[in-house]
Amino acid sequence: MLLYVPVGVGIIIGSILLVLTLVLKKKSTSLAKIPSYLGLLIVAIVFIISFSVRGFEGAAYGFTGFTVFVFTVLTFYIAKNTKNLKQPRL
Repeated sequence: MLLYVPVGVGIIIGSILLVLTLVLKKKSTSLAKIPSYLGLLIVAIVFIISFSVRGFEGAAYGFTGFTVFVFTVLTFYIAKNTKNLKQPRL
C-alpha cells in the first residue's frame, strides 16, 4: 500500500501531463513546454512536502514526486522533439 498508491497517483498526474503535452504540441511547440514546467513545479512542491513530513508518509510523498519527475522528463523530451511536426512541402 505504501508503494502502490503513491506511484499510482504519480502515474495519473503524469498521464495528464503527457496528454496535455501531446495536445498542445499540435497547436504550438512553445505551448507544449508548459506541462513540463508545471510538472517541475509539482515535483518541487511534493519533494519539499516529503522532507517536512517525517516517516513513512514522507516516503510516500517522495515516491509520488519521483514518479511525476519521470513523466516530466518524458514530457519535456516530447516537447523538445520537433522532428514529428509536419514540414511544408517545397
